[in-house]
Amino acid sequence: RFFRNHSKIEMGIEAMTASTHTPRKLPMKISLGAISILVILLYIFTIQVMIRSSSVDVAPAKSQLSPISALSSQTANTNKLQERLQHLENKLSDYDGVKDRVDFLETQLNSYLSFGRDPFLGVRTPGKCKKITKLIEYCPKDNPYCVDQAICLDGLSFNENECVVYDFGIRKEPEFGEILSKAPFNCKVFAFDPSPITKKWFENNKELRENANYKLFDYGAGGDDGTITLREYNWDQITIYQYPSAIIDPTRCDEDGACKFKKFDVQKEHQLPVRSLPSIMEELGHDKVTILKLDIEGSEYQFLETMINSGVCRRVGQITMEWHHFDFDKRYGTSSNPHLNMFNALLDERCGLKQFWIHDSSGGWPTNFKIYSDMKIDLRYNLVAFNRD
Repeated sequence: RFFRNHSKIEMGIEAMTASTHTPRKLPMKISLGAISILVILLYIFTIQVMIRSSSVDVAPAKSQLSPISALSSQTANTNKLQERLQHLENKLSDYDGVKDRVDFLETQLNSYLSFGRDPFLGVRTPGKCKKITKLIEYCPKDNPYCVDQAICLDGLSFNENECVVYDFGIRKEPEFGEILSKAPFNCKVFAFDPSPITKKWFENNKELRENANYKLFDYGAGGDDGTITLREYNWDQITIYQYPSAIIDPTRCDEDGACKFKKFDVQKEHQLPVRSLPSIMEELGHDKVTILKLDIEGSEYQFLETMINSGVCRRVGQITMEWHHFDFDKRYGTSSNPHLNMFNALLDERCGLKQFWIHDSSGGWPTNFKIYSDMKIDLRYNLVAFNRD
């Protein structure tokens, strides 16, 4: 519209100047052109001002939204960073878990094979104890050696509810736990034995049944909760160990060298309940066990494996026990046993428990029952004890 008006103005001016025929025509034209240019510039300036004014009106809305947008963007970036950090932590955790397991397996393998390890670790006593006792001074006069196991009295507190004893393997000999349940110890003793002979004996033992510090549970020690097969054994005991049903009899061979078998009676079997240490401690509500005694005729191996694998062994103050049915490393002789070397290493490195006492440092004693000699089996036994520094 402006340009149309501008054209009409110029046409009018030209008509006026044409009709007058004055000599000022050119300057008037120039002046009007200048005015037109100024009008155009003013128009453009006005439009720019309007645009800027419009921008200023919108700006507050933008300025109000900008912090929210910035915060949202920052939050999104923070969440992404946290996700990346969590992913990294998970990776590091996975790495630590794998490394820990590799270290565990390396300890098992190297100590078992004596690969760069002490082949006599099982008979070493690096643990420290100033007051070792086998509780003989508390045995009755008619049975002066009523206890085989040793414990360490260093730093033990025998205040009520502070001493918790787990006694696995009773048969008819409860003296270890019975002594610790009475003065001057007054420990809370929890005894475990699933054998039928123990159950019958306990029913007839009124003194122990009335002892508030002594409780007997009719299940045994195992690697897992469940039922296992235990077999009749020497001394009216039951064991996880299974005898061979027959061996070759070299005194009865024919001309071709084929020999007859010498057969043995099949052990009577019992299906009996067992529990693992983590399960028992959880059921009884115990965070710690002061003294753990094991005399369980060969079941100690699986029981200890679960103890160590689960880490619950770190909540046990002492272990006093008997090893059963082991042999020796023929490279080094009777004082070197691969299995005991391995368990000693694991109890030390994974549980913080060091062996402080051993009954026979020459590698234990062989069984003196003729049946094992007939079976050509060399089974050995030993008594040991572990504690914390």
